[in-house]
Amino acid sequence: MKKHLSLKSITPFILKLHLYIGIFIAPFILLATLTGVLYILTPQIESYIYRDLLIVDSNSKVKKSLDEQLAIALSSAKGRGLKLYSIRPSLRESTSTRVLFKSDKLRSSEFHTLFINPYELTILGELGTYGTSGVLPLRMKIDYFHRDLMLGDWGRWYSELAASWMWISGLSGFFLFLIKYKKSMAGKLLRRHVFIGLFSLFALIFLSITGLTWSKWAGSTISTIRKSLSWHTPSPKRLISPTQDLNIAHSLDKVFEISKRNGIDSAFIEIVPPKNNTSAWFIREIERKFPPKVDSITIHPQSFEVLDSAYFKDFNLMAKLTRYGIDFHMGNLFGVFNQILLTLFGCAIIYLIISGYKIYFRRLKAKKLFAPNNSLIEIFKRQPMANKLLIASTIAILCYFLPLLAISLMLILTTEKFYCLRS
Repeated sequence: MKKHLSLKSITPFILKLHLYIGIFIAPFILLATLTGVLYILTPQIESYIYRDLLIVDSNSKVKKSLDEQLAIALSSAKGRGLKLYSIRPSLRESTSTRVLFKSDKLRSSEFHTLFINPYELTILGELGTYGTSGVLPLRMKIDYFHRDLMLGDWGRWYSELAASWMWISGLSGFFLFLIKYKKSMAGKLLRRHVFIGLFSLFALIFLSITGLTWSKWAGSTISTIRKSLSWHTPSPKRLISPTQDLNIAHSLDKVFEISKRNGIDSAFIEIVPPKNNTSAWFIREIERKFPPKVDSITIHPQSFEVLDSAYFKDFNLMAKLTRYGIDFHMGNLFGVFNQILLTLFGCAIIYLIISGYKIYFRRLKAKKLFAPNNSLIEIFKRQPMANKLLIASTIAILCYFLPLLAISLMLILTTEKFYCLRS
């Protein structure tokens, strides 16, 4: 038996793996892609649907103070089990102010939000909003379906499963293109599948990596690695020595003015009051378009001194790339162009999945999928020792970092073994 690496020997293994990803994992990738495209296409629709809450008529009037706006919101929320979380002031002429509240009935990143007319000091309405992006109920539902099928944490396995395999699908397809391109490009359907796959390769890898950073199981490992390598996003310290007389209701305008003098100049900011007598004011920019404005500072609630800051220009390279990657994945970084590009990538991935199934059913027989002499295990057994070591070590490393990949691979091999025994 050969002991050196052999591309010729490893090609059948890669081909079989690519096929299994298409058969078993592609439905989950398809679902994640469809919901992702729907999310990308809907920001303008959502803004139109809820325009009465988002847009106000200025009529050359002067905005009331932030303290007055907050007082109206607090008065409305009194006795309703709502706890103040933050204020997102109206910094454009025709936008409303948002006052966000937390409730025991809401999920971790959900808020009960009151929309305030900053000119009339009236409450325009209230809705559930979600996350830093502040999406409204329409896109919040789409986001949940994209992330967890609206099943909570247990539903997050599906999107993590898709993200764990999607980049492998792209790289395995690229490998097959390099090795088998000249020999097996017969047929328009296969040629289109290959060329659209090449166009989508960046998206398959990029969306997988950024998607995994949000995932439940692999995401926690990635977060630990980022922290250990100092790749995490910097955040200013909020902890202070215990203080007294926290007069939040009459400090908002002062805190806002201090933040402006210290570089917080985006049109989209969030002001988070102290949670208790050991925390400071936290003011951050939440503008995600390129170049992103994500500077943040903390201010002492009594002395009003700036305690700490985190400016994007001082982020290390990996923290900046992470910010760019997440914002691009969300469709925010380059505005409409970002939406169009992600939609094209999404449509390409959908086509790859559909055309992949067509190729399989046209060129292969279903009964040959689990042929005993052509199973993934048997193909592995026929590999040179160097190939075996490479495959085994690669799979072991991936399974350690991507637990759902490990579980799904075992299920695929179990299914394969079951049908091989029946044959």
